[in-house]
Amino acid sequence: MEKHKSHNSIESLQAQLGWKAVYVVEQDGDVIATGSFVNFGSAVVPKYSISNLYVKPELHSMGIGRLLFNRLFQDAKDNNAATFHVPSSMNAIGFYVKMGFTVDEEQLEYEDEITWMTMWL
Repeated sequence: MEKHKSHNSIESLQAQLGWKAVYVVEQDGDVIATGSFVNFGSAVVPKYSISNLYVKPELHSMGIGRLLFNRLFQDAKDNNAATFHVPSSMNAIGFYVKMGFTVDEEQLEYEDEITWMTMWL
């Protein structure tokens, strides 16, 4: 968790606004969820992905994550993506399986406790 927090400083997140489509869900003026659509590949070989999808833990299982996911999924479809990816934390794998992702056979970031998952569109 500490390593993840260090990669997501205010400055780092502000810089990401230049290359990610960032969505925020608010309730009564409070941010309760966020998620981003990003191309982790290139213009020639895109890797359209979900990034930093979070919902306040006390609000899990209320449909907020699914709502946000649907927005990101629409971005993938709007970009004519053949596949959609997510670098999932261990505790979110079940959610992404419900959304239609499968765990990739090859994993390159186990040391970061990230599990890459893919959905074919």
